[in-house]
Amino acid sequence: MADHLIEGVPIHFSDPQFDYAGLSAIKPTWPSAQGSVYLCHEVSGARQIVVIKKYLIVYSKDSETVVMPKELVETEIDTMAKCQHSNILRLLSVHIYEGYVFLITPYYDGGTLQEYCSVNRVSLSQMVFILKGLVSGLSEIHRHGYIHRDIKCENVFLGKDNTIVIGDFGVSSSAPTVDSSVENAGVILFWAPEVCKGEVINLKADIWALGIVVLEMLNHGKAPYEDDNLEDKEMKRKIFEQGRPLYPENLNSQLEDFMNLCFKRDPEQRASTSELLEVYHFHPLQ
Repeated sequence: MADHLIEGVPIHFSDPQFDYAGLSAIKPTWPSAQGSVYLCHEVSGARQIVVIKKYLIVYSKDSETVVMPKELVETEIDTMAKCQHSNILRLLSVHIYEGYVFLITPYYDGGTLQEYCSVNRVSLSQMVFILKGLVSGLSEIHRHGYIHRDIKCENVFLGKDNTIVIGDFGVSSSAPTVDSSVENAGVILFWAPEVCKGEVINLKADIWALGIVVLEMLNHGKAPYEDDNLEDKEMKRKIFEQGRPLYPENLNSQLEDFMNLCFKRDPEQRASTSELLEVYHFHPLQ
């Protein structure tokens, strides 16, 4: 029985190892800069396979784990709890125990969109299906007033049943925002020009990143400038000065129009998720 509920998500003040097997592994399944991620399963009942993200939020001299700012973890939990949608990673429950926070989510057996794109050519029909899911999920996030701030193929999870969900809300924030944590908000390759300049950012920063996701899908999972080996400062300057990245040759005209709406330099001129859904309706590309 839950000790507390946030938007219907159970919060437990107990050791999750009583409920899930796999957390005692010496090394996490997926190392992360912000925390550790483990593939686990329930010890009883349906023995559901889950993913557990483990954060340290209280400093301990005996731990080498990076301490995550409590505010970021709270925002991640709030965002996932409030934004319940078929294209958003579901937060099943939360455990808080001995200075750690554990986020329990479903496991998606199709891997990430980045992994898929790196070994498969994404057809136009697949791209339409994927974009519909991403824009729909992002629309729900924005409807609640949150910026994801880390939209990229690596944070899109796939199920073998064609499920597509947006995950990893570790740097999400309320909009608009400009704060000290913005430097750690996602990967610079996906930053909009206003983010590179350290200006106040709003929901439209995610729209720019969505355009980069399209280019990732067209380029085997690689973002523009990924192979340029630029220092962070140089990367920010290049994105700010160049603006819209170069498109591949012989690009489908509807995809080009879609990206043009995502890559408006002025955030106020950039499309919203509702505009993208309204304009394209996501019929098959011609």
